Amino acid sequence: MFFSDIERVMGRSARFANQTVMIRLSLHGCTNRPFYHFDIHRAYRARNAEPIDKIGTYDPMPNDRNEKLISINFEKLHHWIRQGALPTKQVSMLLGKFIVYGHVIR
Repeated sequence: MFFSDIERVMGRSARFANQTVMIRLSLHGCTNRPFYHFDIHRAYRARNAEPIDKIGTYDPMPNDRNEKLISINFEKLHHWIRQGALPTKQVSMLLGKFIVYGHVIR
């Protein structure tokens, strides 16, 4: 079987079966205005390298109502955690701060 046949039979996650996969923040935005994406990366890739999957965003700058905005696709988050993806320390802190950690990641 070729590599693409294995992916077709076992799904996309077969490609990453022997590699550690991390849920990380990648920095976007401009100077003095950071904006982050929750991305799925292989463990030893650069911070802003092309991700395997994008699962959400985080805007740390308060808006007019002094809110920091976070948006996560929970279906994708559940999928990648079931596949063995590990959150980084910063992602764990953000998920815990927004009361997601106790319900999703155990």
